[in-house]
Amino acid sequence: MSDQKCVALTDCGDVSETESYIRQLEKELTQAQKLEEIGMVAGVVAHDLNNILTPIFGYSTILKRDMDKDHPLAKAVGVIEKSAERAALLVGKLLGCSRQLEAVKTPFAVAKTLDAVLDSLNGKAVTLEKRFADVPLVLGDAHQIAMVIRAVIDNALEAIETGGKIAVAVDTVDLDDVFCKHHPPTKPGVHVCIAIVDDGHGMLPEVMARAFEPFFSTKTIELCAGIGLTLAHTITRKHCGCVTLESVPGKGTTAKIYLPAIKD
Repeated sequence: MSDQKCVALTDCGDVSETESYIRQLEKELTQAQKLEEIGMVAGVVAHDLNNILTPIFGYSTILKRDMDKDHPLAKAVGVIEKSAERAALLVGKLLGCSRQLEAVKTPFAVAKTLDAVLDSLNGKAVTLEKRFADVPLVLGDAHQIAMVIRAVIDNALEAIETGGKIAVAVDTVDLDDVFCKHHPPTKPGVHVCIAIVDDGHGMLPEVMARAFEPFFSTKTIELCAGIGLTLAHTITRKHCGCVTLESVPGKGTTAKIYLPAIKD
């Protein structure tokens, strides 16, 4: 009788694990369908924005070329150009959410790409800590992975107060079957992990559960709010990787980007 009870409990546990796995797959399918719908809209919007930006870039370039630096309107033209560049970044994010931005995958060093992104933080009121281990190359689109890193860091910057801290670490991890089962489309094996830790206000569980949803944001309504982490999620999946979040309200958030390493 005792053996039968043990078997029953084991079977029940297996069923529970299977149901949990099925719910995870259903969640992934729903997310993929949402991204597909958002992608279609994003592609159309990006195309229209590109058409609007073309003459803005063109005429601002002509004005700068024919205008002295001391001209009264030189500063205004510079503002127009910078605003157009911000809009162009938005177009890139929208294309990243659509299927029109295909990855051009080549071997690249994650540390080099990460350094280029971190250099853009110069001048910001934030303490930056770096710890880069010697890791293998990754096969992917370095430009798109830079967009992923930038999106995660932007999210961290939004969470910290002036004088806060962001710690960035790069290391090698060996993902097992259990992790990959709950984080598709990753596969067991060696991955490069980029960990970005902030000491900001953190996220409540209900907020973290929706962090990768398209256009979900706790920020005030602004241009491209809610696209960043969705973009990071989409691009890493295209690279057979994933992004994970761990957060404690009031203590900060840890984001980890996993990318398959190139085998020697």
